[in-house]
Amino acid sequence: MSETGHPGHYEVAVRCPLVVLAVAGAPHQLELLAKRLADDFPTERFVGILCAADDDGFATTLSILRAELEEVIFTDSSAPEGLLGADLAMRALEEYQMGQDFVFTVADLGEAITYAIDVLTDEKRSDWEGTAILVLGSRSDLTAARRAVSASGGNAPP
Repeated sequence: MSETGHPGHYEVAVRCPLVVLAVAGAPHQLELLAKRLADDFPTERFVGILCAADDDGFATTLSILRAELEEVIFTDSSAPEGLLGADLAMRALEEYQMGQDFVFTVADLGEAITYAIDVLTDEKRSDWEGTAILVLGSRSDLTAARRAVSASGGNAPP
């Protein structure tokens, strides 16, 4: 596990279901993150929860990490002029040819995390391809994500 505050690193927030938090950074940092995730969690398939403050961040994050993400839940960015999750979802469908069954929108980051945890711990889990959750956003987004993960329960990392 690495320190979350640095792009390219991640933090395991919960082990059951596995919830990983990571700062979305520059392309080389995202490539490093993708490699670390693949190496450290070779059997996991991630449900991505993505919030983006700008178009470049969205495009870079999705293009580099797309192979690691089975489903994606887009949320509104916490940045004052950040992007809306609904707009990100539409772009994912149109520009990245993600199927409608794999793209979701939950405007609030905390609610998106609760939703994903509920799905992965529910009997309907078989409806999803993902087995773990990867939350990507700014440092402030991850602060909110930690609170949401804590509030929704789960097993803390050892």
